[in-house]
Amino acid sequence: MALKKTVKKRRRAKRKVISMETIVEALQAEITLSSSNKRALSRLNSAGKAVDRQDKLVESTGERVTKARAAVAKAKTPVSKEKAKERLAAAQAKLREVKAARTAAAAEQRKAERLAKGLYTAMQKARGKMVKEFEKAAKSLEKSVDKRARRRRRSKKKAASSA
Repeated sequence: MALKKTVKKRRRAKRKVISMETIVEALQAEITLSSSNKRALSRLNSAGKAVDRQDKLVESTGERVTKARAAVAKAKTPVSKEKAKERLAAAQAKLREVKAARTAAAAEQRKAERLAKGLYTAMQKARGKMVKEFEKAAKSLEKSVDKRARRRRRSKKKAASSA
């Protein structure tokens, strides 16, 4: 049986939310560790820039549509009204196009963020494993150091037989 939405939401809320800034800092700190970190950071950066660019375009195109609407309202002669309507239609088409491009850029940004988060969690997991392995090795070393040193003397017979 599928989980109820409320249960899903509760579980999602319990998850530790890590900000993208933290993730980016962690990836930058370990940039020499893996080339995939470098690729993920550049992808995230370019996606962010693309979204910003598209936002500006949407804003300016929206203003153009507003001006075109005003021109249609102000037009006095039927010919000028028709021209203004054509300009408005063109501006609206451009706005739709720009909005679609922004949606695509935002989707790309979400993908890049998902990749960065995945790399971050993988790094944390690997670090945890590494610490555990080190602890294990350290314990065995401590034990071996604390044990009395065994002196293995070769018996005279063995020495004679090998010579």
